[in-house]
Amino acid sequence: MISKSITIDHKPLGNGQPYFQQFGERIPRMPSCGEPVVLTMTAEPKHQVEAAQVRWNTGESSGIAPCTCLGTSDSVGNSPGDRYWTAVLPAMKKPGEMTYQFILQTGFGTQYSQQYSYRVGRNTECRLTGVQSLGDHECLLIFDEDLTLHIQATAHSIQMIWGNEKQSVKPDDLSSGDALTLKAPWGSASVGLHDFSLAVTDREGRSLLTSVSPPVIREVYSGDQRMLRYVKQEFFSPDDEVFTGFGERYTRINH
Repeated sequence: MISKSITIDHKPLGNGQPYFQQFGERIPRMPSCGEPVVLTMTAEPKHQVEAAQVRWNTGESSGIAPCTCLGTSDSVGNSPGDRYWTAVLPAMKKPGEMTYQFILQTGFGTQYSQQYSYRVGRNTECRLTGVQSLGDHECLLIFDEDLTLHIQATAHSIQMIWGNEKQSVKPDDLSSGDALTLKAPWGSASVGLHDFSLAVTDREGRSLLTSVSPPVIREVYSGDQRMLRYVKQEFFSPDDEVFTGFGERYTRINH
């Protein structure tokens, strides 16, 4: 039976599965500035779609993104096998809204999906504005954007706890030195007071942990348009380093 009606299946946020994303979703679900976005879509009946593309608009620029067909259907009408469509939208360089729409070509003409959209927020590199020494084993770093980082060298590990609150206490003078060193039985942690570099070494001076760049606050928007802020911090990982104990996760935090 030949159907002239095409059903387009594109669920930008998927079914909420936290562990992996499935075909038909937007990847990432909540984009941020500088991230290209991969769109995936299926259509029913699968074998009746001959070509597809995505029309996009940011208000300042617009364009057409071609869709690539993936699957086992050999040609239109000859096989009822699977057909999946994917397209890449350009990364947005500044905060704003992206709207997009799928356009399908079939043997019966052109069909259009509904309009979809997402918003992106700022990416802000945090600037270290102050530090409070809390003894030989811990300190509190104060950044702009009301961001704080509590670092504590315990008997067996180093703990880092991010916070997001205004600090009413006066920080120590940053001009007193280039770094603050926290001591522990297993080694030490050196915190750069001007560029926020973090270097952790063992008792023999061998590197255990080294930061790559200052922390960045990334703003993204959820499906109900709530603005969410999270901190991105990158560290160098040696070849022989092992990660364990992350457990289950149900949030956007990338472990």
